[in-house]
Amino acid sequence: GVIWAAGTARTFGVPEDQEESVRNAAVEYYPDRVSCSGCGESKVPDFYGAVGPAQIRAAITAPIQAEGKVVGGISLGVVDQRQWSPDEVEIIKVIGQQLGGAVERLELLETTQAQAGQLQLILDTVQEGMITLNTEKRILIANPAARQLLPLLTDSQPGEILERIGDWNIDD
Repeated sequence: GVIWAAGTARTFGVPEDQEESVRNAAVEYYPDRVSCSGCGESKVPDFYGAVGPAQIRAAITAPIQAEGKVVGGISLGVVDQRQWSPDEVEIIKVIGQQLGGAVERLELLETTQAQAGQLQLILDTVQEGMITLNTEKRILIANPAARQLLPLLTDSQPGEILERIGDWNIDD
């Protein structure tokens, strides 16, 4: 079998000398729906050609969708000719949907990390002391200027709750 998304593919059960060929061919394949041999279609995806057409006689493939577009797929190929049950078709469809959700979360994480890096760069270049607090008044971020000033104004350090700045209660 093979799972691919966002230009990356992983194989399992594919002969080692054919893994790269299957991975390279799979990342170019964007299935628009679940398909399987014996489910009204008899064609095995072309990327199994690297394994040898006589070796893979039945396959089931589902798309992986992120944000409404196909970004990859999941496919299982078997050496025996067989029919795929409606339950198997539903399972691979759900797995493809779950993988799509994981791809969306990874893309969101990547975007969030990039934005956090940009924010940190901005904060690090500001000459005034700047801190960010969460709703519990915990110091989340302190730029270099703030880290120099904090010991003069409070006992609180980044990661701790800020209760006072000098003689002032933080609520004031």
